[in-house]
Amino acid sequence: SGAEWQKAGFTELRDAPPAPWVKGRTYPWTTGDSPQGANTSDADPWPRAAPAGATRQGVNGLYDMGANVWEWTTDARGAERRTVGGSWWYGAFNMKADVQAYKPADFYAVYIGFRCAYDLKPPSINPSKARP
Repeated sequence: SGAEWQKAGFTELRDAPPAPWVKGRTYPWTTGDSPQGANTSDADPWPRAAPAGATRQGVNGLYDMGANVWEWTTDARGAERRTVGGSWWYGAFNMKADVQAYKPADFYAVYIGFRCAYDLKPPSINPSKARP
């Protein structure tokens, strides 16, 4: 969902993050206090999409959360779906958390992609309900 993406992208959640990151702080950009190091239409080394992990590491140690490619979320508004993070096609202002960008669910563009995510900790199993 967009809320999960935003929490991971803007709020530092690691127990002991390396400097300059501060646990619990919500940053204005996924790259910290500025959009520096992200792949946008502003001046940077990449004319189009950058290879995964080539941009500056951001909040929670994640790469490419700000710009590079918009990322689809499950948030819907009718036949449209929300994209987050901005892309290399747009300026850094689209990286901000308050951007509400919706596109037709069947829309295709070279500046939109997706991110696969999963929980690292498996759900706990209740032994009393486990089958032999």
